[in-house]
Amino acid sequence: MIVVPKLQRRGIGRALFDRVIARIGTRRLVSLVATAAGARLYRSAGFGRESRGAVAMFRRPEDA
Repeated sequence: MIVVPKLQRRGIGRALFDRVIARIGTRRLVSLVATAAGARLYRSAGFGRESRGAVAMFRRPEDA
């Protein structure tokens, strides 16, 4: 999810995020990729950097 920068800090991201979290219910694993700007929101909801051995991997085309 992305909130337009000029509309950030108004609770929009939190409202969207809370709806997503409500939909995932009791899943045991939820992962996400955060920008530096969004990291504080996710940390406040209990997300952290701990991987418990998992490795995140990405592949991007050379021309991207």
